[in-house]
Amino acid sequence: MIKFNKVIGLIIILFNIYIVWMYINLFYQYHFTMILFSYKIPDLILFCLVLIGLIGIFIGNKVYTSKWSIKKGILLDLGLIAFAFIIGQLTNF
Repeated sequence: MIKFNKVIGLIIILFNIYIVWMYINLFYQYHFTMILFSYKIPDLILFCLVLIGLIGIFIGNKVYTSKWSIKKGILLDLGLIAFAFIIGQLTNF
């Protein structure tokens, strides 16, 4: 039977992989395609959001290997996601 830590850790890892992929793909579309955007998120913000996603993958790995509790992992990941949301809202002046 699969432990609950492994399921939650895997969900955290997959969610943060999606976040990293989304912002790397957005960076690629900004610089290497002919798509015209009416608003672009600055590159520094994109790199910060990718870094937040990578930290989230690290958190998910710690929960998956049962080194951190589920509660600690989810709270840290939700805190990072809230921080990323605040960064995203601050760039939309």
